[in-house]
Amino acid sequence: MDETPLPFEYVDGYTYSLKGLRTVTAKSDRSSWDKRQATLILFIWVDGRGQERVKPIIIFRGAPGDRSQIPDEEKKQYAPGVKVLFNEKAYNNEKIMTDIVNNLGEYTDDKDTLLTMDVAAFHKTPKLMELLRSYRIITALIPPGCTSLLQPLDTAINGPFKEWLAEFARRYIAKKEDQHFQQHGSPMVWSVSDRRIMITHIIQQAWERLCKREHLIRKAFRDCGISIRPDGSEDDLINIKDIDHSEINFTGWETAENSVPEGYETISEALNMHHRFRHAAEDYLRQRVNWKQFTIPKLMEACKANGLKAARKKDDLVKVLEAWEERIIQEELAAII
Repeated sequence: MDETPLPFEYVDGYTYSLKGLRTVTAKSDRSSWDKRQATLILFIWVDGRGQERVKPIIIFRGAPGDRSQIPDEEKKQYAPGVKVLFNEKAYNNEKIMTDIVNNLGEYTDDKDTLLTMDVAAFHKTPKLMELLRSYRIITALIPPGCTSLLQPLDTAINGPFKEWLAEFARRYIAKKEDQHFQQHGSPMVWSVSDRRIMITHIIQQAWERLCKREHLIRKAFRDCGISIRPDGSEDDLINIKDIDHSEINFTGWETAENSVPEGYETISEALNMHHRFRHAAEDYLRQRVNWKQFTIPKLMEACKANGLKAARKKDDLVKVLEAWEERIIQEELAAII
């Protein structure tokens, strides 16, 4: 399993026009969402199957459980093949992991099962490790800074999966905006609710495509050395980036002591998390929406879409949106660092 950040904005630099409309709708019309973060959790299995086992999970920002303010009408429109969760940080935590492990436990058939994941703190709390043992699930925690080399989802799956998301997002957006223009004669104004609904559908489509590529999944495990025979007869199948086969030697692995170093959790959070989210964090730090370029109606529209109190003067509207954007960015950074 693996978590990956998922911004609301997929069509970076993509522009398109609606039928019968002379002006072109560009990304800037939705630029207030390009830093709103969600977290996608995917599960793949060594046999290449998985669609019938554990659904993809998407975590959005919002109050969880009974405190949720998400309308039922929105929830009814989520894709059925995706599990949707909410919490304040839009990120995984021990509670969610507990539910995940209980779900995985249904498929272990009382047999030893290997679960490969990184060493985020909430992956290995004492309570969670005890629960894993109760299901005979053995964890293989990816060493600090090595997820890009040893995590099958990172090495072979997440890249094409995000490309598929972008592809399906473009189709979804074009179709919805075309339908809206045909019905109402004006461009569609996207709400955060619309985006959440869209994300569930494009995840489901990308997941269905991935599940048809069992060979890709099996090869990802094999390349990382996870699914090869333990007797060493298949070590030549390991294909880790920038590492020659001659340098791979697992001699004595059966009797090796626990190799987790002291301070592993701290190192993991400093390296693995930084590696996983560094691109998103850099975008947060370097990019800001130029709110001054928009007209007053557009600024008021952006305020309304994000639950902000709209001012009357343009300078005041710009200040409100800049302050809101800065708050969102800092919250996102706090959630992933």
